Amino acid sequence: MNTLDPKIKIEIIERSLKCFWLGLFSLIPIFGIPLSVMALRHNRRIRQLRAGQWNPADRYRYWGAVCARLADALLFIAATAVIAFFTMLNHWPTYN
Repeated sequence: MNTLDPKIKIEIIERSLKCFWLGLFSLIPIFGIPLSVMALRHNRRIRQLRAGQWNPADRYRYWGAVCARLADALLFIAATAVIAFFTMLNHWPTYN
């Protein structure tokens, strides 16, 4: 069985915890945009380093990525709603 270097295991666990906290704080409006990007970067790096090995902090990585993706989806929906509102406001009939 292929085992990882202990330094890499430590990095995977630390990045999993960082991914969780960054993903959780990415749900804060406006402030969370860069945090969601960082959480998803940590998630991608963990998946590259892991290479099929067991990660004891995998649930933190998973939920951090879920929160970051949820924050991105909410941001997209809010931006779309604002754009649609101002577009409709611009084309609203005025009766003078």
